[in-house]
Amino acid sequence: MFYKELNQLKTVIVIFILVFFALSLTMMAFKPMYDDLVKLYSKSASELSSTSMEAMAESMKDIAKVPEGVSENVWFVATQWNGKNFGQFIPLMALIFALPMICREREKKTLSILLSRVSRKNIITVKYLAGLSSLLFVILIGNITGPLAMNLFGYGTNLFGGMYAFLNQTVAGTFVFSLFFLISVISGEILKPMILGIIAVIAVPIISVFSWASFLNIYEYLSGIKTLLMFGSESVYTAVLLVLSAMSFLLSLTIFEREEF
Repeated sequence: MFYKELNQLKTVIVIFILVFFALSLTMMAFKPMYDDLVKLYSKSASELSSTSMEAMAESMKDIAKVPEGVSENVWFVATQWNGKNFGQFIPLMALIFALPMICREREKKTLSILLSRVSRKNIITVKYLAGLSSLLFVILIGNITGPLAMNLFGYGTNLFGGMYAFLNQTVAGTFVFSLFFLISVISGEILKPMILGIIAVIAVPIISVFSWASFLNIYEYLSGIKTLLMFGSESVYTAVLLVLSAMSFLLSLTIFEREEF
């Protein structure tokens, strides 16, 4: 059953890998301009020709200021790949992998047939593990796609130079996947939860600009930038996400085992 579930997900896996490859090429088109921004920002204020240039340098500080001890190429991958292009796709991927797992069986009217052959516990466990392992595999491929593109375009970068963010990406991906898997168990259809899920993925970063909701924004955590800079510890946040993931899975299992079909 596990391999059957993986086989059903292979098309989605291939599509995401192709999307990441295309995104990495788009990112590399921005690299020469990024290098110019870094050079411009590195100039002192006295070297800038006008006040407007000083304002420009200040406005691009977040993306062009390379921290001390970090190479320019590594910082580019951290901010423009893990922090933006690839990193922002992880919650959406988790949604797409998780939501159809049980909902699809309900809509196809095949759940009762499946229940006659496999225990409820095995159904939930196998589907959860198949979907999650597929997501984590794509996250791994996506993590190295950015550095791979850098090397293909002649910017020497360690192929596994983005692995500092892999743990965060894995934990955050597991958390979001577990939440949407729970919704898949509860819901009787795919379309409405899918639409609401996409809205939530978009809305959460917007809401989190307010200080009282800042903990909802997992995108900074996904980028792994704090880990790269060794700035503070994210172990508590990591532990909380893992606990919530486990609780979501156990709740999914409990609801499914008690549900009448």
